[in-house]
This record gives sequence, structure tokens and C-alpha cells, in this order.
Amino acid sequence: WGWNQEAAKKRAENYQWNGDDMLFNIGAQLHSARSKSAAASRMQLCDNFASAAKFWGLTVVLATIVEALMVVTAIEAGSPTMAAVWGSILGVFFIIGLMVSVKTNDWTFPVGTLISIVCAVSLMGGLIGGDLLKQSHGFVNSEGKDIDVEQMAISHWGIYSWAAGTRVDTSTVAKFNDVCAVPIVKQTQVGTNYNLQAVGYWAVDKGGCCSNSPPDCDGWDEEWKNGINWYMPDRPTAIFVDTDYDIKQSEMYAAIATVNGGSSANGPVALVWSNNAKGKMQGLYDTPAW
Repeated sequence: WGWNQEAAKKRAENYQWNGDDMLFNIGAQLHSARSKSAAASRMQLCDNFASAAKFWGLTVVLATIVEALMVVTAIEAGSPTMAAVWGSILGVFFIIGLMVSVKTNDWTFPVGTLISIVCAVSLMGGLIGGDLLKQSHGFVNSEGKDIDVEQMAISHWGIYSWAAGTRVDTSTVAKFNDVCAVPIVKQTQVGTNYNLQAVGYWAVDKGGCCSNSPPDCDGWDEEWKNGINWYMPDRPTAIFVDTDYDIKQSEMYAAIATVNGGSSANGPVALVWSNNAKGKMQGLYDTPAW
């Protein structure tokens, strides 16, 4: 009510709470309309509907714009920076909105409430959405294409797309607990004797498919398409997104170590098979973000 106590006491003497004027009090609005004549009732409802539509329309538009800016900030500067910058900005405006709301008697269009709601909704949606889309953007833009498994292993975070004729060799299986790993090699090497220490890429999976002999994990009987490396340190820092996938990194490499006796390749790189890695990223990050 202000910092002047005497003025505040005077205003409090004449203060009357009028819930009928609030845009959110739908029950009070209908009750007030029913107590008037039909013409006056329709006019009041039309006026109130127009005010409410204007209020919520602006809320949606402004929140969408702010969330889009938060997503852009996350992609360009990272999720922690986005959270710090926009958390501070929206936090300040949220408090300003509350102060304006308390000090404003006219509820015809509650600007303070609008500011506070936009800040609260944008902060929740923008932080989570920005974090998710940052991960997806990073995965999709980190794709290595036409990778030749006979060349030195390329260790990077993100999506691997293989050259034609690349397969998994299920004749050699490494296991640790319920995790299994098989070499990713040229078609001509499948079923032959080759140096496992020189294998730079391994496909990993877990669960019931690993207990079969040979493993029949999803897609392992098809020509190789994509691999996904979830764990490299250049992956963007996450705030809300779980940085661990369904197979722990330590279990992946423990399985590989049971058969290769220590790799001489650069890595080795343990990958989760995916026939459509970009589609998988969209399902994990893009769809939840929207």
C-alpha cells in the first residue's frame, strides 16, 4: 500500500474488495451478469470477454516471444548462461509486476498481473525447453558423415553416420552384467579373425537381447546406419536434462575390455545403434520441448 503509513491507513479505511472486476473470477462475473437485465448482462459479458481475451492473448504472445529468446540464448551461449541471464531478468520483472498489481486499483486491464504471469510461465517453459532444444541442436549438428571404420577412430560427441558396407559383427560378443558390445567393422570382416584391439567402434545394448546367442539386439542384423555417442565432455552442460542414457558409460567400456584386452585404437568409441539418429533426438528432446 505504499511507504507512507498515514496515507496507507487512509486508503485502507475506504478500501473495498471488488472480486467482480477480476478477470479470473468467472463465477463472480456470471453471478453479476445474471442479477442484471438481459441487455445489460449481455453487454457486461461481452465487455468482460473482450478484456479477458485481450489479457490472455497478450499473455500467450509475450510468453512465446520470451521463451523463443530463451531458447536462442541457450543454443548460442549454453543452458547455464541462459538460466542465469533470463532468471535474473524475469525475476526482477516478476517482482515489478506484483508491485504494480498491488498498487493498482483499476482491474479493467491488470498490467501488473500480466507481467507476473508472463514472467512465471516463460521462466518455467523457457528453462526446460531451452535445455532440451540445446541438447537436440548439439546432437544434430555434431554429425560425422561417411565414417570409414578402417580409418583411425574419431572420438566425438553426437551422431555417427557410416560409410556403405559397415556392419556389426555378432560373432564376437563382449558382455558385462546385462550389457553387451559387438565390433563395428566392414562387411568383409564379419565372421573373420581380426585384431580386436584395433577395432575403433563398438555397438552396445543391454537387456534381454544380450542373453541370446548371438545377440539379436535391435538393428544388429541390418547394415549399419547411425551410432550415437552420448558421453563426450564436449556435450553441452544440462540443467534439467538427464545427461546419462539408459546404458552407463562405465558398463559399456567394462564390456569391451572383456574381449579386446585393452584397445590400441583411439578410443574405443562405444555407441548406441540407431537407424534414424536424428529422429531419435527429436523424440527425446524436440518433442518434449514443445
